Amino acid sequence: MRSPQYRNYTLADLDWLVAPALGNRQFSLIQTPNETTNLPKSAGVVMWANVSKEIEDRILANTGKPIQLTAEDRNSGENFWITDAVGERQMLSAAIQNLRQKVFKSHPVRTFVRAQDGSIKIAQF
Repeated sequence: MRSPQYRNYTLADLDWLVAPALGNRQFSLIQTPNETTNLPKSAGVVMWANVSKEIEDRILANTGKPIQLTAEDRNSGENFWITDAVGERQMLSAAIQNLRQKVFKSHPVRTFVRAQDGSIKIAQF
């Protein structure tokens, strides 16, 4: 919650931001070894949803706003969306590539990304 993106969120926001993804097992932790203990430490997370056309239309109508989905919304169809990704860019890229092979497989995956000019775009993998 130290990131500027999450600074104004409250604990209550975890109910829509994190809990549904955890409940549906639609997340992947990114771990790196702790330099002191060599045990894994969390370095990031990727959360996704597979939504219906109706839910996808709602996501697209709210471009640039946080994607707020219920557990049922998150598992309602075959349209895959990365709903949140937190961590260093290089680690996220590797994690998403891994998810493409193991989870998303032949499905296209979409997410919102911020362009260099600050605008919000849709990326598809």
